[in-house]
This record gives sequence, C-alpha cells and structure tokens, in this order.
Amino acid sequence: MSIKHISLLIITMGFSMSACGKTNSLEPIAVTEKYEFYSNFWINQHHFLYAKASSAAKGNWDDGFTENELDKLSVGEAQILKDGITFYRDSVISYSLTFNRGLTILKRTLINFDEDDVFEMDDFHDELVEHLNKVKPVYRKYFWGEHNRSNLEVVDNHLEFITTHESEIFDRISGLAQQPWREEKIRVDVTYYANWAGAYTSNNPQVHVTITSQDDGKGDWQELIFHEPSHSIMSSRSFKAAELISKVSEQLGVEPPESLWHALLFYFSGVSVQEAFKKEGVEYELYMVRYNVFDEYHPVIFKYMPDYVQGDTSFEEALKKVIAEYEQY
Repeated sequence: MSIKHISLLIITMGFSMSACGKTNSLEPIAVTEKYEFYSNFWINQHHFLYAKASSAAKGNWDDGFTENELDKLSVGEAQILKDGITFYRDSVISYSLTFNRGLTILKRTLINFDEDDVFEMDDFHDELVEHLNKVKPVYRKYFWGEHNRSNLEVVDNHLEFITTHESEIFDRISGLAQQPWREEKIRVDVTYYANWAGAYTSNNPQVHVTITSQDDGKGDWQELIFHEPSHSIMSSRSFKAAELISKVSEQLGVEPPESLWHALLFYFSGVSVQEAFKKEGVEYELYMVRYNVFDEYHPVIFKYMPDYVQGDTSFEEALKKVIAEYEQY
C-alpha cells in the first residue's frame, strides 16, 4: 500500500471517528501522478442546492428529500433551506452546470474558499452569493458530514486502482485519440451530488472534473474518472478525432455524424479501463454498453473500431467504414 493511500485512510478514519472533524477544503484529499482529488465544502453545497432544486422543479421545495430527512431542522433552518432551494430552482437550474459560462466561473471561484470562510464573489449575482452564505450553517450541520465521508470513502475505495493503472490508461486513451495530454495534473472535485450524468468537466484554464461520490460499485466510477478528463483531448470541433471525422465525412460526401466523437470517447476510455480491469482478472462491461449510451453508433463502432484498437488498421480507415455504414441506416 502506498504512502498516499495510507494518508487517505488516516484522513478518512480521522473524520469518521469525530463528529466535529473536518476536511480542509483547500487541500487535496489524495494526490496521484495524474490527479489531485478534493472534497470542497462550497462546491458540495452548490451542487446540493442545484440537485435539490432540480428535484423540486415541478413541485414543492422539499420534494428532493426523504420523508424524515428534514425533521431535525428548526423552523428557521427549514426556511433558510427553502429559500435557498427556491432561489436555485427559479434562477439557477435552467443553466447547465457543464456549459454555462457563469456557473463555470462560479465553480472555479468556489474552490478557493474553505469551510469556515465567508464566500465572496465580486461582479456576480449578489442574491446567489447571499443564499450560499445563509444556507452554509444548515448544510454544514445536517448534510455536509455525510457528504464529506462519502467523498473520502469513494476516493479511498478506488485509489489503488487509479495509482496502479493511471499511466497506462492515460497513454492508451491518448494513443487511441491521437492527441497528447496537457502536462498539469487534473483537478477532481468529488461531490455527493454532481450533474444529471454524475460527472462533468471544464477545460479552461485547468482540466477540472466534478464527479459524484455516489458509487454503485459496477465500475462506473473508475471509467468515468478516466472518461471525463478525456474531454480535454477529444471534442466536437477540436483535436485529431474531430479532424479525422470531418475529413472522412467530406470524402464520403456526408455531414459529420453528430456526437460520433463523443461515442468514440466513451469507447476509447471504456476499452482502456476494460483492459486495466482484465489485468486484475475482472471482466468489465463498458459503461456505454450497460447504459446504452449513443447506442445508435454501437453496431458500427463495435464492428469496425476493434481492428483499430488492436492495431490492425488506422484510425482513418476504421472511421471510413464506421461513417459509410452508419449513413446507410
């Protein structure tokens, strides 16, 4: 067991043994060759409010809670939480956590604040900042302990797999995508709630992954932790995969298939993680197969891309077959 793994175990045990223990939101809970993992109070509270507001989008403010989850709150605390969730419902959740520039800037700002800080953000929505600060004591008292423990545990559960295989998986994905990685470490904010997909990534100025700590144990978490940063080397318009898709589509006289790049990202990252699991004697089914992600591309991807993955043909030649047959559907 590595020193880093032992350190994380100590952090986790220390937190679980003391109800008043807390994680420094500004310090990583684990550092590997490729990643820095954080359990940041403010990022977690922001996603908590976003998730609960999304659950309440068409009903009552407390629809996202279980029957007894709010029983311990005082009337005043419940009102503060209601006001915060209602504000998020009415003013925030219509914007995408993944694509909205304002919410991306908010996320990048929140990571600079520790649990005991008062959140401040100039030239931003004053009411949002006000609700984040008002909800803080309620969230910290009733929800943060469980969420932080979950964050620590999921990293601890998968840290050995990550440290053992991260270099080979990164090299494999980069080779398949024909695109080099950035040199800096990837920041991962582990949050009890994330977005609807369970994880998302922003790429500027740093590759920054947000991923849920709610793990079903099927291998999703391991695949997504490698899938998400791959968005920094594969996209709809930039990098080698998009370039080849456009080139081949033009040669065939068709429009580039929408989201084919993303289906390939799922395939490349999934196959790379699958190969790592195989080395440990574990049979692993790709995320995109289990959840029918971009299933319209499955017949052609699984027919023609294995030859590329195995080194029997080029990326471009495989794409020609994929796109030509897909256009016949």
